[in-house]
Amino acid sequence: MEKMGMATGKKWRDYFLVHIYDGFKLVKTTDISYFLSENGVVRAYLSDGNSVPINQSLNDLELQLNPNLFFRVSRQYMVNIERIDKLTNFFKYKMTISLHGFPELRIVVSKDKIMKLKNWLDR
Repeated sequence: MEKMGMATGKKWRDYFLVHIYDGFKLVKTTDISYFLSENGVVRAYLSDGNSVPINQSLNDLELQLNPNLFFRVSRQYMVNIERIDKLTNFFKYKMTISLHGFPELRIVVSKDKIMKLKNWLDR
């Protein structure tokens, strides 16, 4: 069942049917920790540490996913708020995000997105 967007009445995507090996896998959006776009390929990184290819761009995903759950922090990354562990200052005017379950990953937040991210988190 799709969830309703609070203000717009829009239905947000709840699942992805992704191709794996010899079949398909149903992935719940709430099981996705983050999306990474690299070399023209978007992958969803799941809370269990695995990743699956997503056949859409991050721009398309921004329009389909609940903005109360997912935030685009840069051209390459979109993160799930429920997976954020902490924010850390990084050089001048930048921050990094650490996610639960991905201890080695440090996602750099674009400086133009920092204030939007802080407001999004502090609602």
